Amino acid sequence: NLTEDDPSQYFTIVDVDGTFQTVGGGPAELTVSETIYDGVFGKLITSNIFESFVDSNFAAVVLFAIFMGAALSTSLLKKKMEAGESIFISFLKEVDGILITLIHWTILFTPFAVLSLIVRYERVSYMSPALPTFPFQRND
Repeated sequence: NLTEDDPSQYFTIVDVDGTFQTVGGGPAELTVSETIYDGVFGKLITSNIFESFVDSNFAAVVLFAIFMGAALSTSLLKKKMEAGESIFISFLKEVDGILITLIHWTILFTPFAVLSLIVRYERVSYMSPALPTFPFQRND
């Protein structure tokens, strides 16, 4: 027999850490132009391109690269220079070569890193704790 007047029949939730608290009366009312400005332009056009690199905001980085390339191309056309004559393009080509070398090294050493993680996991999981943790360590 359930009665509405008996408090022992109810399930009570005590919100200890304030998880169920609500602030405000619902979703914010934004116009279409505010949504586009905040959602598109706020993400694409940033005040600090290096912060976009750090935050992995790839859309802003790509847009920056497009404008940088267009500005560089326009500058070279105005000066009637070839791409090989520009110090900045030579610098970018050197940086490109350095980064490609680092990427190749990373790809080269990745299997060794994965193997070392597997060996470490297997040693920690299955080997006896009486064995040394480093192969050259002696128990004197």
